[in-house]
Amino acid sequence: MSGQPLGGSGIDLDIITGLPRRPRTQEEHRAVEELKEQKALQESIAISQELPVVLPIVARQLENRLIELMKADPQCVSFLQIINAFKVKVDITRHVASKIRRQAMGIHLTSMTDETKVAPEDEGIPTEE
Repeated sequence: MSGQPLGGSGIDLDIITGLPRRPRTQEEHRAVEELKEQKALQESIAISQELPVVLPIVARQLENRLIELMKADPQCVSFLQIINAFKVKVDITRHVASKIRRQAMGIHLTSMTDETKVAPEDEGIPTEE
C-alpha cells in the first residue's frame, strides 16, 4: 500500500511540503513509472477476472430495469396495447430491453452475457435423411 487514504490511487504527495513528489534521478523516475505500470497491469488482470462474473448480473439488472420503465411509461403501454391488439404472441418488452442491452454493451461484452440458445427438446435438430 502506498500510504494513501484511498489505496494506491491519487497523487503521491510529500508529507512535509504537501507537494507532489518528484523523482530525484532518472533511475528513480524509471522505477516509479515501472511500478505504476505494474500496478495498472495487476488492476486490469483483477478486473478481467471479475468481469465474467459481474457482467451477466449487471446486464440482467439493466434489462429488468428497462422492462420496469417500459411498463411504467404510458406511451410504451399504449404501444404494447396496439401490438397486443394484433394478437402478436411475442413478449415485446423483453425483446426491446434485450436489444437495448446488446446495443449498450457492444458485441464483445454481449457475447459474454448471452445465454446459449438451445433447440426445444421435443423438436430436436432436423437431419438430412
